[in-house]
Amino acid sequence: MKKLIIVIFCLSFCLTLAGTPTIAIGQECSVRVIRDTIPKSHFLVLPALIRIETTGIEPVNFLTRVDFNCEADGDGLFNSITTTGRVIPPNFGTTAKIIWQTAIIWPAILTGNAREESESCTVTVEGCDDTDDFELNILSFTIPLDE
Repeated sequence: MKKLIIVIFCLSFCLTLAGTPTIAIGQECSVRVIRDTIPKSHFLVLPALIRIETTGIEPVNFLTRVDFNCEADGDGLFNSITTTGRVIPPNFGTTAKIIWQTAIIWPAILTGNAREESESCTVTVEGCDDTDDFELNILSFTIPLDE
């Protein structure tokens, strides 16, 4: 009878653990944008290559979702950043993976923040709760009138 109770307990314990996610002890995920500032124009669409370093996220591939949330999103006709594609080069001898995210930076006149000097954006990568912030600096041009 004792053996039967032990078997039933082990089966119920194993079935309870079957639905829980596997977590590596001592290993946390992190997301970091390598370049903290990216230019944004008032009137021109600009291409961008955003490099994101990730650690502790498995697997990272071209299907891994990368989201950008900027301050001006929803104010104008377009969101500030539209992603176009990504490349994940192989990592040799490191635990970090680099995501090369290509994107289109829409002009400030179309995103509704033409009067601002900069815009803060947050990047999130699927599979990690960590986020990182970077700035979209709106290009300014000055005309020297005193010359």
